Amino acid sequence: MSEEADIQPIKPTGARSGFKWGWVLRKTILVMLLLPVVLAALLPIYLVPAIGQPFYNLMLFHPWKYPNGLYTGAAMLGIEPADQYFTAEDGSKLHGWLFRVPGARHVVLLSDGNGGNMTYRRAIALKFIQNRESVFMYDYRGYGRSEGEPSMEGIRQDGLAAYNYLKDGLHYLPRQIILCGESLGTVVTGYLAPRVESAGIVVQCPLYSFRRRAQELVPILNIYSPWMWPAGGLDISSAFSGKHAPLLIISGTADPMTPVKHADDLFAGASEPKMYVRIKGGGHGDPSMMAAHEYDIGLRKFLSLLS
Repeated sequence: MSEEADIQPIKPTGARSGFKWGWVLRKTILVMLLLPVVLAALLPIYLVPAIGQPFYNLMLFHPWKYPNGLYTGAAMLGIEPADQYFTAEDGSKLHGWLFRVPGARHVVLLSDGNGGNMTYRRAIALKFIQNRESVFMYDYRGYGRSEGEPSMEGIRQDGLAAYNYLKDGLHYLPRQIILCGESLGTVVTGYLAPRVESAGIVVQCPLYSFRRRAQELVPILNIYSPWMWPAGGLDISSAFSGKHAPLLIISGTADPMTPVKHADDLFAGASEPKMYVRIKGGGHGDPSMMAAHEYDIGLRKFLSLLS
């Protein structure tokens, strides 16, 4: 056989063995048509609060990190704040201010709301300083000078770390510590109240529960049963139903953020000893509330009852 006979001609591949653009185009169109359907099916699952906590954390927390904030001219009634640094259980380094009032009987552990940082809560701190009580205010993780990112579980850890720092780091006795929370901080205070010893408890513009407020704001969330929400969550609906230190609830009837009904129901379900300052026309910690005469009278009376 000749060498020429061994050479086989190369056959053209033709369109049948080429890249099938038509197939790809059809599949792409099918995926584009099905994607909204798939997303619509998955969205209710992702929005289950127990599953989609990262989403709810973004919606719930609005931190301002340092240097944003009112860090200059922080003295109140001549009392300068002393910087304090302490660590949460998971290692997050947290920052706070201690306003140490000479001769004070108590120190107030102030857990603040979800926006800004602690430097915007001076009006509440001032109320206690005017009554000759020391104040320890701190920032949750991700706020101010505190490290990390805020979360539902994280802020409860931070509140407990702040309490332990007052007790073990600054050597205050439990019977000297007043737990105080404002807005979102009331769920931190409510978390601490049945777990630690304290001289008294103050909650201002309280949040009955995260679930209740979320459902008020976004009614579609009512489709989720209670077991679909985070275990423990941000819920203080029964925090004061058992034995607790003397309790003061402060709320305004015109509060647009945490409606006064939250405070009404919280007070109704709380056991004695308890007091309620219900400020007609008061807002959400705004001047209409903070300047109210009944606020000062109620707080002064409550503090006078503490040992």
